[in-house]
Amino acid sequence: MLFKSLLLFGAALWAPGAVMALDATATPSPTPGSSAPVSAAAMGTPKAVPDGLSAGDLAPGWVKFEGMYNTSDQPDLLKSAQVLNGGSYVNPGGLGPYTGTTTASNNGLGLGFELGLLLDSHNGLALGARYLQNNLYLSNLTYPEGPSNPDSEGVTILPTMIPITLDYYFFLPDAGGRFFLTGGVGYYFANVRVNQNTTSFNLFGSNNTAPDIWSGNLTSGALGFQFGLGRDFALGPRFGLTVFVRGRYAHISNLQGRLLDSDAVSGQFGLAANSQGVVDVDRTSNITGANGEHYATIDFTGFEAGLALNFYHF
Repeated sequence: MLFKSLLLFGAALWAPGAVMALDATATPSPTPGSSAPVSAAAMGTPKAVPDGLSAGDLAPGWVKFEGMYNTSDQPDLLKSAQVLNGGSYVNPGGLGPYTGTTTASNNGLGLGFELGLLLDSHNGLALGARYLQNNLYLSNLTYPEGPSNPDSEGVTILPTMIPITLDYYFFLPDAGGRFFLTGGVGYYFANVRVNQNTTSFNLFGSNNTAPDIWSGNLTSGALGFQFGLGRDFALGPRFGLTVFVRGRYAHISNLQGRLLDSDAVSGQFGLAANSQGVVDVDRTSNITGANGEHYATIDFTGFEAGLALNFYHF
């Protein structure tokens, strides 16, 4: 009977449908003095599945590990680069003409994790966490005629986001896996790693007596939502490969934090945009309409496309 139980276990792992065939050869009751056969379900293996479905379609739960390409709107960062590269920026400190380049992108990469619960073969819920990173914003300008002869301004901005999400899944299962539609809500935590190095005047015209170097993280968060579609391909009773596309709305402003200068002196700063659309970091006390400044937005509204490894739990 032990040998037959092992056969049932192997059949459940490699050919779920074979379990039914093996069961058909079983005697109706154990012989005297022997123990009853151990069922596949009792051993924690997938049960035989109906025709037209895969074992993963009926798994009570799943764990998913995602890798993805993502793109997001980032209108403030893109506009800032356009203004600076177009040569139309007028420094509030009166530094005059400048040379240099600014690069900005709305592309990036991401990783994700998801824990799912199947309600029935067509419905499920999932709790997820993801890490999304946008490409670096980099601006380096030089003012040949600046008071320090020359003056320079350098700013780097690295936006990242961690959404914690709750999603509903609608499944369309078949023998090879399942198609799905999904949607839900989440809280989107944003972090911006900044580094600013200026001499004499920063982008908003603050007069400095020495090079001004500030670095650190600015944070904020907001509610958002996401929706998507994809397909789970069954590669075995416990394992699958998922292809997915997901859209999201995540519009975050009011990013603030304490930055440190080169002498380890801290100050409260925010990510700001001036009336010309140029993005920079400035002290929160200066980010007012009277100064022609407002908080810039890190807008991760966009979509992601990727692959995931899906492990089914029985």
